[in-house]
Amino acid sequence: MWRRIVVMSAVVTCMVAAICSAQTVPDEKTLWSIWKMNSDNSDDHKNIINACAKFKKSARSDPFTVVTDGIAAWHYLKIGNRTAATELLTPALSTRSTTTLNKIAAYIARTWLTRIDMEIVKQALEIVYHEEIEYPATLDKLKEFTVKQPPMTDQWGDPWIYKLVSLKYLTNINGQKYEIESRTLRHNSDLSTALNIPYAAKISLKPSSLGRDNTTVRFVTTDDTRQDIYIALDSTREGITVAYIGDKLLIISDGNHWAVMPKPKTAW
Repeated sequence: MWRRIVVMSAVVTCMVAAICSAQTVPDEKTLWSIWKMNSDNSDDHKNIINACAKFKKSARSDPFTVVTDGIAAWHYLKIGNRTAATELLTPALSTRSTTTLNKIAAYIARTWLTRIDMEIVKQALEIVYHEEIEYPATLDKLKEFTVKQPPMTDQWGDPWIYKLVSLKYLTNINGQKYEIESRTLRHNSDLSTALNIPYAAKISLKPSSLGRDNTTVRFVTTDDTRQDIYIALDSTREGITVAYIGDKLLIISDGNHWAVMPKPKTAW
């Protein structure tokens, strides 16, 4: 009797382990189909968003959902839906996972949420300008907002870099123009400017071969330089991080976008 119970318990344990393992196996096939949709027709925002949502609903434990959430959030921003984008990006900041995919997802979330937050600050500055016919000398003025105070720091916790600047010709008139940026993003802080860049357009790398240890990728640059760049899994070079090397795919990121690529078949 006791032997039978022990055997049944062991069988159940194995079945549960198998089910959990199956749930966490990355679905490379579906991710690739979504990526092809994103790269072949990046203006098809609605269908790409729906494909990402369908994937997340059917495979919530799949580690690739952080990738599809980032892609979907970008498309929401392209159609002006900042609320939906924020809802997709924010959970990445609180995850306890330390995988490279999750760490990059958190960084990507901070870049776009910082840009969204800066738009809120800009809106508050316009309210001040409408009332006083000039922009404030510092952002301390925004602390007077009692209903909903705009964020006073970026997503890394750093205060905004803000200053008044002179007009090009009317240099003797003050408070009519300002500059603002994130300490981390600097000249890449503006939301509309960032959204004008096609998705992953600045990732000018193509994988050419893979190290025999399966952890280092040799890329060739696709611009005029035609250089070989070696990047190991979980490491960053030239602003590019290799986040995943799987059976057939590899995933990299520039901190703003993901890029999904076929895994090289050749080795050195």
